[in-house]
This record gives sequence, C-alpha cells and structure tokens, in this order.
Amino acid sequence: MANVKDQLMVQVAEPSTTSIAKVTVVGVGQVGMACAFSILTQGIASGIALIDCVAEKLKGELMDLQHGLSFLKNIKLEASTDYSVADNSKLCIITAGARQREGESRLNLVQRNVEIFKGIIPNLVKHCPDAVFLIVSNPVDIMTYVAWKLSGFPKHQIIGSGTNLDSSRFRFLMSERLNVAPSSCHGWIIGEHGDSSVPVWSGANVAGVKLTDISPKMGQEGDPEDWSSLHKKVVESAYDIIKYKGYTSWAIGVSVAALCLSLMKNLRSVYAVSTCVKGIHGIEQDVFLSLPCCLGQTGVTDIIHQRLSEDEKLKLKASADTLHNIQSSLSFKKFYFNLYTYIIHNCHNPLLDVYVNESTDEMNDAGVGRLWNFSYLRLISESLTHHSMSLILLQIQWGKKRNFREYILLPKIINGGIAGIIGVSCVFPLDLVKTRLQNQQVGPNGELMYRNMFDCFKKTYVAEGYFGMYRGSAVNILLITPEKAIKLAANDFFRHHLTSSSGKLSLPMEMLSGGGAGFCQIIVTTPMELLKIQLQDAGRVAAKGVPGEAVVATSATSIALSLIRQKGIMGLYKGTGATMLRDVSFSVIYFPLFANLNSKGPRRPGSEESVFWYCFASGCGAAAFAAGAVTPMDVVKTRLQVLKRAKGEASYSGILDAFMRIYKEEGFRALFKGASCRMIVMAPLFGIAQMVYFLGVAEKILGIQK
Repeated sequence: MANVKDQLMVQVAEPSTTSIAKVTVVGVGQVGMACAFSILTQGIASGIALIDCVAEKLKGELMDLQHGLSFLKNIKLEASTDYSVADNSKLCIITAGARQREGESRLNLVQRNVEIFKGIIPNLVKHCPDAVFLIVSNPVDIMTYVAWKLSGFPKHQIIGSGTNLDSSRFRFLMSERLNVAPSSCHGWIIGEHGDSSVPVWSGANVAGVKLTDISPKMGQEGDPEDWSSLHKKVVESAYDIIKYKGYTSWAIGVSVAALCLSLMKNLRSVYAVSTCVKGIHGIEQDVFLSLPCCLGQTGVTDIIHQRLSEDEKLKLKASADTLHNIQSSLSFKKFYFNLYTYIIHNCHNPLLDVYVNESTDEMNDAGVGRLWNFSYLRLISESLTHHSMSLILLQIQWGKKRNFREYILLPKIINGGIAGIIGVSCVFPLDLVKTRLQNQQVGPNGELMYRNMFDCFKKTYVAEGYFGMYRGSAVNILLITPEKAIKLAANDFFRHHLTSSSGKLSLPMEMLSGGGAGFCQIIVTTPMELLKIQLQDAGRVAAKGVPGEAVVATSATSIALSLIRQKGIMGLYKGTGATMLRDVSFSVIYFPLFANLNSKGPRRPGSEESVFWYCFASGCGAAAFAAGAVTPMDVVKTRLQVLKRAKGEASYSGILDAFMRIYKEEGFRALFKGASCRMIVMAPLFGIAQMVYFLGVAEKILGIQK
C-alpha cells in the first residue's frame, strides 16, 4: 500500500544531497550560534553544518533551529561531532576556543586556543580543502595566522573577522555624536583586533566630508571635543559587555554574517578583516592584521591601500610588531610530528611504482639497459622518501615566515621529474660523450681513442647504435626526480632562512644557500652518477677504439647488487667526496648567478616575476657558466667513480692524487675534457627546469595555487 508521500507526489529524479552554498560553523557557543542564526535568518546559505565536541549541546542547538525552519527559507541543517559533516562546504567559520575571561586581554588567550586549533584545522582541510576559512576565535589575528600555518592554504583563503566589528562600533559612536544613521558614518579601525588597534581619523567622513578638515586636531592631543575617547570606548566595548552579560554574541554574529554574504555571493564588498599584510604600509613580517579588503568567493581578492597619516602608519607598524612578537613564540611541534608520521607510514613514491610497473619491459626491449629490480628499487624509494620527508619536516618546523604549502615537496618532485625526464631525454647522448671524453687517457704513444666530441659521437654510434647513445639513461631518469627536488627545495629553504630581516639576501648568503643545496643532493647524486658512468663508459672500455665491436650487456642492477655484496650500501657511494666537491661548487655558482641574472630582466605585467623567455635564458646561461667552471671537479669525480678501466689506464687513490696526476701526465687541458659537452648538457637541463617551475606545471596538475 502506498504511503502518504507516494500518494502526494511523483518522483521524477533523485534529489541532491549536496548543498550548493554550504557553510560550516565550528563551535556552538554563544558566538557560533549567533553567527549561525544570523546566516540562517538572512538566507545567505543553502545549508549550514554545526560542529562541536559536546554532542548533547550540539543536538539541542540543532533541534532548536530546526523547529523554526517553517518561518524561514528552506535551509538544510546538519550537526555532528564528526568533521565529515563539513564535506562540500564553501565557507568554514571557526568560533571554537577558550572563552575570554573578565579583564583578560585577547592576546593572553593565544596559547590555550592554539592547542584547540591543532585539532580543528587539519580535520577541516581534509574534508573541505577548497573552502574559505573565516576565523572568529580570539585573539583573532593570531588565530588566523595559526590557521594559515596549520592549513597550508594560500593567504587569501584564510580570513579573520578582525576589526570589522570594531569599525562598526566606531561608526555607531560617531553616529551618536553627530546624530546621523550609523550607515552614513564612514570610519575604519585597522590593525590588531584589540588594544593596539588604530583608528583612521584621517579618513573618517560623512557624505565625503572629512572630519579632520573641520577639526584638524580630531583624535589627537589637544582635541577640544575629545574625539579620541571614541576609540577608547571601541577597545573597551567587549570588556564592558563581558562584564555585564558574560560574553559577546549578537553584534559579532551579524558582523560575520555580512562577511559571509560577500564571500558566498561574490559581492566584492569591502570590510576590515584580518589578512596577511606583508609588504603593505612598510610591514615586512608575515603578520595577520586588519585592513580594508575586497571579499569574493575565493576569499580576500584585494587589499585597499589607504592613504594613512604618518602617525597612523607608525601605530600600524607598532600593532604589527606586537602581533609578530607573539607569533614568533608559537609552537606547532605536535602537529608537525603527526604530519611527518602520517606521511612516512601511509605514503610511498607512486612515481617510482609506475615507472617500475609500466616501463621495465619497454626499456629492456629498446636495448637501453635494465632498470633496477622492484625490491631494490623499493629499498631506494623508501630511503629517498625518508630523506625527503626529513627535509620537509625541517623546513616546516623552522619555517616561521611562510605558508606551509610553499614547503610541500610533492610539486617540487613532480616539477623536478618532468624537467629531469625532458632534459635527460634531450641531452643524454651529449652527457655520454662527455663521460667518455673525460675518462679516456693518453696511450703510451700519445694516441687518443676520441679526437673530439664529434669523433666520439661517430664511433659510439657505429659501435653501439642509436640506443647505445642512451646507455645509463634509465638510472638517470629514475633518480633525477628526487635529486632535482632535493636540490631546488634545499636552495629555497636556505635562501629563505638566510634572508635578513630587511628582506635582503647578500651574495655570500646566496652562495652559502647554493652550497647547502649542493651538499643535500649528494645522497641521490652519488649513486646515480656512479651507476650511470659505468653504463656510459662500458662501450668505450669494451671497444677501446675498435669501431663495430659488440658491447657486452651491463645492467645497473648487477652493478648495484655487486657493490652492495662486496662493500655494503656504502659501495654505492664511491666518490662521494669528489661528487660533493663538484655539486657544492656548481650550486655555489649557479644559484646566485641565476637569481641575479633573472632579477635584471623584464618583468611580467603586474608581477615581480621575469618574463618566460628571460627566465629560461637565465637558467641556461647560469648553468653553462657554472658547468664550465667546475669541469675539473667533474673530470676528477668521473675518473674516481670508474670501476672497470681499460688496459693500461691509471687508477687514483683520492681527489688530490687524481688532480695532480691528471695535470702532470695529461696537462692542464685534460682537466677541462668534455667542458663544451658539459656546458651544452647543463644549459638546457637547468633552462628546462626553470621553465617547468616558471609555468608551475605540477601546481596546475595538483590544483595548487603557484
């Protein structure tokens, strides 16, 4: 028998369970419920989700709202202690936190609320990664900064309610004095939402008439009407309300609803909200404080550059300093430890898995040489993952001035992989020629196997064919991804932390940053170069100047396993000292040179970045120069890492011995063997790398703002 619903209507399609414009409110205290109620009564959202840790109170608040829905627009209401209820939210409003006590400064709340946010923000990020976060919890500027650090979101996506309510209080008090409607009074409170806030008397007006034009002393000492008392009342208002009723709620509720309306409807209305203000009004720290901002569906779209008086600028900087001092003392160790543990225990390197599963047979059929077997590759993959994650952890724990997202390594891995694979595929034959030229030694009668680069190309192609030119490329392609990721991430990390408080990085610090990056990469570079060189040089050793002679097949797997059996894992690190000498020297030259070349070029319209072609050219030029300059170190490294030498060729006991004997027996020019090849190889490799990073290929793939 059909029920009442079936008899009443005929269903023609499944109803959607997803709210088009959903808002989540975290915390159902007086402020949270005032926000939810204001949004509900104004019909701003099509769905509201409530989250709190107290299940019974949550259930009671939900029922209380639901019972009034017949008098309002049809809005979907949900409530849960589980953060999954926030799925598909466009806006998350966080009001949860320790309640401000009578007489307590907002800044004294900070440490209590930081611990609460550690349990809130990561959960919201998991369930609604595209939402805008609106922070209301006090101290709101500090907590907005905390939410930014914990979320990894772009700065524009994290907003604090800031001095929006302070500005409303200011206008109300102005209206009382002038006997006009508050909406007709225009005045702003900026800076910290609290004791160090700044009233913008220079811009206070009614109908476009500046009040300072009428009373130049307004808001200053000597003002006969004592207008400065209005700001004092604004600052003390919250304390007075808490004293009288125990908490504030209704005014902040309608204030937040106004922000919500502009965000949800993409109105681009201007409100005083807390946002990152680095670079504005001379503020150099990553601090969040309030300035007039345009609010759209992506968050803060624009910051209004107010024309402040010198006194107002000084007070704003003092407010920024107050907030920065508190931010500097914050600790996020627990969060970072949990993040590191999660990544290590739940993630592996998917790029390596795909490469093993899909490419091994194809590469073997092509005759390029065998890739490492799966079990050995897994060992290396896990080792690299731990090393890379350790680097991330260090960056996060010590990085107090940057968005967490700027330290995520995955985009760097993908960009490094793309750049490395493209670059290696393009220039690997030249790298092989370079290796063979560097390894060849003068015969007893002064003869040479290869007269020059072109002769080496010709003889290699005749003896080994087209694919022989790519011997060892599989190892290089496989390990170039983490190598470039570590190198570029480390340089970025060191440059950031060696930058002075004025925002400048001196040339010695640039060189130190580059050297540090070169040092970090040797964990990958040394085994990669060792295995690659054996495969590249095998044809020269086997042929020894006899064109057409067959080359005995050699694989990276057999070489690696043989070294491990004989000498343990350290067998793969033969020539580490020479590799470090080359890579550190190269990076000391390359990174500062690229940065300075790139800074001299034409800029993109509306951006501080150089234009595309100049970025590419700077990468090529800096890499070519650095490669040529460190060729002697590369020659020594290549000679030291060769495991199998042709008959009569010398071996060396160490770096100094190699330098001295090459110079003594073969002359100064021998230290620059293959220099032209190396310069031609490195120029496009790093030009392509800069091109990929410039375009933000990985960021586009992952949907991350560059």
